[in-house]
Amino acid sequence: MQALQYDASHYSKVSEIFNICQGGLKDAASFGNLIAMTADSIAGMAQVNYPYPATMQGSLPAWPLNASCNALLAYKPEKTEKAETVSVFDYTNIYKVQAAANVSYNSSGTL
Repeated sequence: MQALQYDASHYSKVSEIFNICQGGLKDAASFGNLIAMTADSIAGMAQVNYPYPATMQGSLPAWPLNASCNALLAYKPEKTEKAETVSVFDYTNIYKVQAAANVSYNSSGTL
């Protein structure tokens, strides 16, 4: 994600992936905040990686790191045109990072 931080052409798509409201990512600083928030969510899950649901840092499922890994692995990109005919950035890993962090920030799946 850090490679995209200073390339404004990706801000709109990353804002969409992370469901960022109020105008989305506007600059490198707001993108940096997203990176920090994502890293913090995963680190926070590591601190409360219990075999039972926890509510110390929001509502987390049992074994939240396993849940985040399962969410990351469950993401399957949509099939589009052949890769050699399309010259665009592949956001697959960004979707996967969002899915992993979403366990912490949206464990209910309602946002």
